[in-house]
Amino acid sequence: MNNTLFSNATNFSNVTTYGNWEALEAVENVAKYVLIALAVFTVVTNGMVLLAMFMDPLKCFRTPLTILISGIVLADFLVGLVVGPVTISEYFVWNDRDVDPDDLMKLLRASQILSTVIINVSFLIIVMVTACQLLAIKSPKMFKRLITKKLAVAWVILTWLYAIFFALLPEITGISILVFFMIDLYAHNVLFVLVLVVLYVLMYLAFKRRTGGEWRSRESQSSTPAFNEGWLQFFYLLPHT
Repeated sequence: MNNTLFSNATNFSNVTTYGNWEALEAVENVAKYVLIALAVFTVVTNGMVLLAMFMDPLKCFRTPLTILISGIVLADFLVGLVVGPVTISEYFVWNDRDVDPDDLMKLLRASQILSTVIINVSFLIIVMVTACQLLAIKSPKMFKRLITKKLAVAWVILTWLYAIFFALLPEITGISILVFFMIDLYAHNVLFVLVLVVLYVLMYLAFKRRTGGEWRSRESQSSTPAFNEGWLQFFYLLPHT
């Protein structure tokens, strides 16, 4: 095992020493410009959506679900405005041989914090939106009574506060970054995906049950004999012939 690691490290050292650095720098330059373009595009598009939601002269976007969705739009907006520039700056700092390693580690940690906050905010709001859709299908009256604008605003605010607190756990509690990443992986990524799968399955079953029930009720209400339906069609078509 140790010999394998040593061999891999030696091969990597040889590649980095004798490799084509010009090609590597060309790839990095392309990545920089692609990230810059994506950051600008993300800021412009999501900024326009946020502006439309904020202005909204007809009050069309003041529903609980659109308030929740605005939290996701805000997260995407911050990806382009903050996370993108921080990630781009890492390319410049990484190749700067005069940079202090401690400053580089702080920059990497800042990028991790921002990414963790925004990803967890998006996941939590998506879970809430999916739960609201499930409730709307199962019981529209309960949905209107429980899902209000105040609840949506409170959920968005609490989601951001929780995501920020969790991202700063290593600084607050002193746990290692590896333990933090493991907690984030299982408590958020894996758990969120499982919860979403369960919610989507329940939503499908509720939708199928509801549409099936409505179809059966309509069928029972319109149980007119075929003979009478034929006469109705005959009298309807008679004036048009």
